[in-house]
Amino acid sequence: MKKIETLLDQFGTTMSYRQLVAELEDADETTRATVLVAVAQKQADFWAESAEYYQEAHPRLPGMKAHNKWVLKAVDAIPGDRVLDIGCGCGRFAPMFHRGIQYMGVDPSAAMFEIARREHTGDNIHFLQWPDNTKLPFGDGYFDIVLANWSIVYMEPNKLQATLFDLRRVIRPGGRFVLTAIVANARWGWLATVRSTFSNPLETWRQRDAIRQAIPFGRSIGLLFPSYMEWELDGLVTQAGLRIVATQHTLWGRSYGIVAKRLSQPP
Repeated sequence: MKKIETLLDQFGTTMSYRQLVAELEDADETTRATVLVAVAQKQADFWAESAEYYQEAHPRLPGMKAHNKWVLKAVDAIPGDRVLDIGCGCGRFAPMFHRGIQYMGVDPSAAMFEIARREHTGDNIHFLQWPDNTKLPFGDGYFDIVLANWSIVYMEPNKLQATLFDLRRVIRPGGRFVLTAIVANARWGWLATVRSTFSNPLETWRQRDAIRQAIPFGRSIGLLFPSYMEWELDGLVTQAGLRIVATQHTLWGRSYGIVAKRLSQPP
């Protein structure tokens, strides 16, 4: 195994998360724990540094409006519903919900949380900074709907599975869960990028600055965080006691969406 300093220098630049995990297979527990703490800090720093981009440029990328439209249709909230947006980032979905719907956005990033709280206000809009290594501070069955849009899928597998079980806990029986992810086996692969570019050339030209910023952002995401296959996400969601009722691809096949319902009985 490479030295710790070498691993951490390479991680996120020339070494991906999966490659790092492979390097740590033969490491002792102390070394592994030391590296993973540093990895978590590097990931947190990335989100802090990306907060302004995520607020200003990311929503303007080609295909984003159509993606958001599908998410809101999948969530299908009605007046009286309580919606939890876990890993809400800068709170982009908060203003899209009717005032009769109670929205709670949670995110571990202080930078994202501050932007969300500053930009989105209303009697029905609430935000909470939540350390993602802790149990959610909500009662059993408190929410009608939970949304996880490109958020918890950046957790490592054991943490993701534990989070899914906790999310199931806070969803009422029969309640809905919506998950989206940029998947490792994205349909069309690099062709999705070509299709997104030429499907609306005028929009691509207008948003060229956002696209330019998205390139290093996307590359860092691919290196710093785990990535999952569609079938892996299906399995994790099902194992948590959530029954998948629909799936959908957006962003020309790059993003995979799951709509599931909470089973009455735990798995």
